[in-house]
Amino acid sequence: MMTKTIHLGDWVTYKPRANNGETKVPVAPQVGQLIEQHLENGTTINVVHSAKGHN
Repeated sequence: MMTKTIHLGDWVTYKPRANNGETKVPVAPQVGQLIEQHLENGTTINVVHSAKGHN
C-alpha cells in the first residue's frame, strides 16, 4: 500500500470520522483543504477544513 505525501494547503479527499474513531455513516468521501498536521501517540492527525457547502 502506497502512502501519498500531502502538504498543508493541499486539497484532499477524506472520509469523516466520529470522535470515537469510527467512520461516520454514510461514508461518502468529502473534499477539503488540509490546514494542520500533528502527531498524537505516534499517529499522524490531518486536520481538514471542509469545502464550503460540503458539510
